[in-house]
Amino acid sequence: MKPADIEKLIKNVDIDTNAERDRAVLADVLQVLQDSKGKEAAVPQPNIWRIIMKRPVAKLVAAAAVIIIAVLVGINQFGGSIDIARIALADVEKAFLVQPWVHVKYDNGREQWINLRQGKTYFISGKLDSGRIFRYSDRVRNIHQWYASNRLTIRENAYYNGAVVPAWHPRTAWNEIIAPLEKPNIGRYRSVEKHADILDGSEMARFDVYFIDALDQKILVKQLWADPETRMPVRIREKLHSNYRLRVVNGRFVQEAEYITGNFDFPETGPVDIYDLGVPKNVEIVKKAPAQTVEESEPQVSKIIQAGKEASRQFPRQYRMIAWEDKPDGKVTVTYRNNALLQRSNYFNTDDTNYLHMPATTEQVLAWTKTQEPKSVYFSNGDTKKDYNRYTPNLRDHTKQPITKVIRNLGYPYFGDNLKDQLWLYAMWRGLDDFEIISDHPKAPPGCVTLLSGRFHFFVDTEKDYICIKRIRTQNKDDRGRDFWLSDFAQLPTGHWYAKRAHLIAHLNTEREHSNRDEEHWVIDIQLLEEDEFPPDIFNGEKLLEGAKLETY
Repeated sequence: MKPADIEKLIKNVDIDTNAERDRAVLADVLQVLQDSKGKEAAVPQPNIWRIIMKRPVAKLVAAAAVIIIAVLVGINQFGGSIDIARIALADVEKAFLVQPWVHVKYDNGREQWINLRQGKTYFISGKLDSGRIFRYSDRVRNIHQWYASNRLTIRENAYYNGAVVPAWHPRTAWNEIIAPLEKPNIGRYRSVEKHADILDGSEMARFDVYFIDALDQKILVKQLWADPETRMPVRIREKLHSNYRLRVVNGRFVQEAEYITGNFDFPETGPVDIYDLGVPKNVEIVKKAPAQTVEESEPQVSKIIQAGKEASRQFPRQYRMIAWEDKPDGKVTVTYRNNALLQRSNYFNTDDTNYLHMPATTEQVLAWTKTQEPKSVYFSNGDTKKDYNRYTPNLRDHTKQPITKVIRNLGYPYFGDNLKDQLWLYAMWRGLDDFEIISDHPKAPPGCVTLLSGRFHFFVDTEKDYICIKRIRTQNKDDRGRDFWLSDFAQLPTGHWYAKRAHLIAHLNTEREHSNRDEEHWVIDIQLLEEDEFPPDIFNGEKLLEGAKLETY
């Protein structure tokens, strides 16, 4: 049978389709026939017609199957020899491509759509503390768009980091979602087990995905059920990361569901763009150039950020930092750093029997902390590649059993260094492509360069080790604006600059002309230490495991 004869056959099939789709199916089928020559079947396949007719788009799939059979007959007439059983699965997979969409909706509000033919994905997160996150990716056009409900713009950058964009080929739901789980190794810290299971009275294949945690334990993080006959995903169950299971509400940790469950369906259509997901139409898309392009087109941005990174690297790495709120019932933070070792303890000044009166000196604050149980302790050990974070479920209640999170940090601290975050946050930001220089900003302190990234303005003092001495966040009616100022600068014996005071302003109600403000005034003291001046056992992360509930994912 010649291609022209097959074209006539397509036109005579009584289905509601179009020429573009017809030719795409035809091309896929012909490619399958070419690829299938000389290949052996891996396993016996179920009856092709029973599979086809179970789908909601049975007419379209049946039409594709008619084309397949016609091609097979044509090949046999011209002397070809192909075993139908050997190519049945591939044929059905290609036929299913006329149903392009996969959709999954979870019970916490998360949703995802995948366009299997066009390489597009759409994502809406569940409800987070900061609102919701929306993502749209187009792997053919190499576009990725990201928006959070507390931002003013949609960020757009390249989906692939490299210069070469891989060719996209239409896929089935099995290829896209399930096949990666059939690989013997899907990552350094993950493993997969396959089991037979019964779901809603039907036989299913179940894939259990395990995460190998920082204590070398296997944690079940995902289960996916698939129909072995239709080769389609049916249901998915995922373990929420602990960052998304605990939310702080009025100073208390509130436990969310540990697992969420999603069900798959296969609609005929889906979203068109990121706005279809619920992003307001007036939100602008801001395209971000690759970092190497920014280095060429914005050398001044590159110079400032690189100078900030270098200043951060040059800052002494053996010190003790004490920071406290200069007000009654404020917080106190004590940080010790010894090169790669970092320990940070947080206290609340709420103990009536041993109250810390303000204002206080550094010596008084340090003496008070020795009488208190910290509300949270964070420790990072660069040698063992583990981070420990111990905290109580109720921030102001000693009676609650503490929780210790153990995180595999893969060579960098999970929670970071508060000092560097304060002084050079812009240099630790997402990348060069996020920034632009703003000239003559009305709120810029004298002698400062202004960098803009999203809703954040960073005012960098090039005369004081490129420290960001002021950071403000643009407000909108739905979000808290935040300003962070550093002042009272001093130099360490090594000549490095730091701030002795910090001022945080959180705008609580931005819809009113005169909004309420929550302000914090912090005092900061930094003392350089020698190797033998650190408190004994201060960097023993294993102590944080004692008497606590463990959380490793």
